[in-house]
Amino acid sequence: RGAEQRQRVLESEPDGRRAVEALLRQSVAHVTSGDAAGCLLVAEAASVQPDQSPAIREALTEAFAHSGTELRARLARAQAEGHLHRDCDLDVLTDYFGAIMAGFAVQARNGATAAQ
Repeated sequence: RGAEQRQRVLESEPDGRRAVEALLRQSVAHVTSGDAAGCLLVAEAASVQPDQSPAIREALTEAFAHSGTELRARLARAQAEGHLHRDCDLDVLTDYFGAIMAGFAVQARNGATAAQ
């Protein structure tokens, strides 16, 4: 469900920058909605120690690896359309925005509002 929602948001804007902005805004809205109370994936990743449950850690690592797939594809499209420099490292940029969104989730879990 989350992947489909991210895909819809990323495709809602014809411009790559606006698409990423829409994704960031949607991320804030989601994690501060009251229903979400942050992000379960981020919360669990922070709480599971490597020696506690290798199976859980492995599942979380896999989930994180796939969580940026839609964003990476949209950034690649923006690059192909000339909206990003051809030398831009899309993996690094995807990880950067992923870290920002994870930060939103941590802040929301600690009571931050969308306005903050």
